[in-house]
Amino acid sequence: MIIKKIIFILCICISNSVYAKEYIIGFGSCIDQKLPQPIWKAIEDKNIDAFMFLGDNVYGDDPSGDLNKLKNSYISQSTKLPQWLNQKKVISIWDDHDYGKNDGGEKFLHKDESKKLFLQFWE
Repeated sequence: MIIKKIIFILCICISNSVYAKEYIIGFGSCIDQKLPQPIWKAIEDKNIDAFMFLGDNVYGDDPSGDLNKLKNSYISQSTKLPQWLNQKKVISIWDDHDYGKNDGGEKFLHKDESKKLFLQFWE
């Protein structure tokens, strides 16, 4: 009986390895829209399937909480991200610099508008 179980498990492993495809995920964070971003070429060369932005995807925070800088940061960042990224699965985390106020918490007055800007940018 044990031999049958081992053979069964081996058959499953072999069949899965025949059809398995490597899935490559890129990760990045702290992408300042005011700075050059030469890293994108190296990431493109890896032929990734998906990319996860781990936060601080723009630096648009303003100590006053005004969201004009954040809006302009998203506009600027949209010109920096490579076109090939549009063909990939993208997941992004809404972090403090994406939020509109560095280390801003739940009491940030403009968090709902800031969230809308974030979601519009990544749709």
